[in-house]
Amino acid sequence: MSGEGRVLASPVFWELGGHVRDASPQNAVTSVKYDTCHGSDQTEGKGHAQRAESMKPPLTVGDSISGITVVIPTYNRCSILSKALKGLCNQTKPEYIREVIIINDGSTDSTQEVVEQFSSLLPIRYYELTHGSLSAARNSGLREAGVTNSVRAGNGSVSAARNLGLREAGSSIVLFLDDDVIPSPQLICEHVRFHQERTELESILLGYVTWHSELPITPFMRWYGEFGALFRFSVLKVNQVNDPRYLYSCNLSFKTAFLRSCGGFNESLPTLEDTELGYRLRRLGMK
Repeated sequence: MSGEGRVLASPVFWELGGHVRDASPQNAVTSVKYDTCHGSDQTEGKGHAQRAESMKPPLTVGDSISGITVVIPTYNRCSILSKALKGLCNQTKPEYIREVIIINDGSTDSTQEVVEQFSSLLPIRYYELTHGSLSAARNSGLREAGVTNSVRAGNGSVSAARNLGLREAGSSIVLFLDDDVIPSPQLICEHVRFHQERTELESILLGYVTWHSELPITPFMRWYGEFGALFRFSVLKVNQVNDPRYLYSCNLSFKTAFLRSCGGFNESLPTLEDTELGYRLRRLGMK
């Protein structure tokens, strides 16, 4: 699937296995410049982000599951990102959203401006990744946080962006959404309800994703999204443990402690990073 306005995250779910963490919500954007070369960050505005050399301590299974951290990596998709954030604003249970962590992975469009438009509507924490060699990072140094002053060195690994969101997540559940996935109104409620009912650390939830109704959907697109190389939702079974090859990270929630226990996504892989994660989690008892 390519282009904008493409997918709708439906509240129909396939269970894959996993449980996954809390920061008080703020109705203001916390801007953070994070340098992937030496794992350091600075903040601008309210709050202070934790240093990112290692994962924060995990919450325990007994911690209350009353909210969720939504993590959205984004790259040059400000228009469709706006639609995704509108979808989060229109949830049936908006109080379940503890924080929305948006990681700008080297965008050159108006992503920051779009995020700022939602700062009074959602508890947003905003990060910008920069990339480059270690020497280049040292030469440029850590500049003042604030997106306008950040050094951009191109688009990097989506796994690095997701792992930053995982490190900074403050809720007992973390939900990963892609920036071109438009949430249906009950999406957040369904993810939270699943983890409230399935308290095992290893239980995770894979959400269904399909083409948005605004798009002209061709027979090929329908096949590509249900049976083809993009997704194979038609072969998955509801409420059963499924093949880790089908661990799609575009609409996927974990108990934060479980995902942190395996170190998150593999940042060395240019693709299939979610599939590789699925095999590692299966060895840890994913269900």
